Order: sequence, then C-alpha cells, then structure tokens
Amino acid sequence: MTRPFAALLACALAVAPAGASPAGASPAGGPDTAAARIARALLSARPLADPPALRAGEGPAVGARVRRLLAGRLGPVVGYKAALTSHAARARLGARQPLLGFLLRGMLLAGPRAAIRLGAQPPLLVEADLLVRVGDAAIDTARADTELAAALDAVIAFVEVPALPYAPAVRLDAELLAAANAGAWLGVTGPAVPLRGTPGERLRRLGAVRVHARDAATGRALGAAGAAALMGHPIHVVRWLRDRLRAEGVRLRAGDLLSLGSLTPPVRARAGLVYEARYEGLGPGGPVTVRVRFLP
Repeated sequence: MTRPFAALLACALAVAPAGASPAGASPAGGPDTAAARIARALLSARPLADPPALRAGEGPAVGARVRRLLAGRLGPVVGYKAALTSHAARARLGARQPLLGFLLRGMLLAGPRAAIRLGAQPPLLVEADLLVRVGDAAIDTARADTELAAALDAVIAFVEVPALPYAPAVRLDAELLAAANAGAWLGVTGPAVPLRGTPGERLRRLGAVRVHARDAATGRALGAAGAAALMGHPIHVVRWLRDRLRAEGVRLRAGDLLSLGSLTPPVRARAGLVYEARYEGLGPGGPVTVRVRFLP
C-alpha cells in the first residue's frame, strides 16, 4: 500500500461506524463513511455483513468515492464498464437502467492465461465479458451506429472477475452494486484484435461475437451466448456508456477501454475452478480463449 493512499484510507476509515444505518435512511456519517467501509471491505477481503443502508439514487455517489479510495492502490482510470446490461439482471436487482463502473489500471491482468489467489480477495464472481477499445475521440459526437463502430479500433476477449464487498447473506440490490463501483475489481484480457473494415463491416463483426464458457478442470459447461445478450447488440452498450459518461462531463479518448457486460451467467469463484471462455467471431484469426485458474 502506498503511503499517500494508506493515509487517505486511514483518515476515511476513522469515522466509519461499526454498524449499518436504519433501513431507508442515509448511511450514518454520509456517503464518505459508507464509501470508507466498502473500500475497507474490498482491500481487507473482509466482506460486510451489515452494509450501509442506501436510499434510492445514493449508490453512484458512494461508488464515486469508493473509486477514489481504490485509485491509490489500483491506479488511474483506463476504461469504463456497463453492468446489468440485460433486462433479467436489472429486474433481479431492481434497476431501471444499467450501472456505470470505472476500470482502474491495476484491475486488468494481461492474459490470455492468469491465476488468481482467492485468499487475499473479497468474494469474487467470474463471467465472460467483452471489451472494445476507443480509437477515435470522434466517438463523442457519433450519431449513427456505424459512426460509433468506426470510432472503435479493437475488440478484446475479457473474462471479468467482479468483487462484492458484502457477505453472501446480504441481499444485493442496485444501490449496493453501484456503491461498489458496479463490481469492478479484476479481469483477464485476451489479445487486442484490430477492428477493421468499413463501418458497416465493423458493426457486423461486433454483432457476430459468440462465447462458450466452461470449467476446464471438469469440462462442465458454464454458459454460452451471442453478442445480442448485450442490449441487443454491443454497439448499444457503447452508445449507453458514451451518453452516460457525457452526462457526467467525461469525454472518451483514444485508448479508453469499454467493458460491455456479461455474456454468460456469473458463477462464484472457488478454489480449483479453471474458468475458460472461448470467443468466436472476434476476427479472421480464429477463436480466442481466455483462461483463469482460481487458487486457494
């Protein structure tokens, strides 16, 4: 832990209460205290059995504070994620729209093979996701789907490993997920596959991506889906992220990464699981496989 971050976190945690606030009330001590408790749960791998009670709409503000606390350890923002991009996921957590999360540099592990030790981590999930990379700042003013696609320069296989700073018995809702930076914690990237061709061809390629996930240790299937699982088409998630960020005064730049959401159902990470996601349709080079092994 860097000294500046340690001092920042210690100062924030000094005011964190031991218990949750009453249901329906703002978290005791306000968003700063709630964020300090969540950041401590993530960094200490000690999930909260009594998370802050957040009112409707408070989750994103707490999540922004959590992100600032984590940045001292995990580095600057390198991209953005959309969570709850499927209707079923939003309905399950009572969300009316997707959630925005921020990807920090230290969250991304270079693959396509990686191992994660569970003992030093908060409770983890694992799922097959998809990244695209911004190639042109013109994405900020793009109108048509083809214009959005033309502003992307690469597509990347991505196995996301979200973290929940809450004990398994806690009933998760959209506010708590937003307060935890939409679950952004770790992820393993495959190679960046150039997105070439006319804008229409790029759009078709994105729509043709398909993934199959399995536990390579046992051969058990863990889910399969096509790009339509991402709000009907990945470009729709790109548009949502662009518009959501622009509403917050954030402009996308070349090199920014966009995580477009879960293609397969999330599963609990456990020791011995070897999560393997095989992506088809990323490019002319054939399928890309990303594999994550979970160690005790």
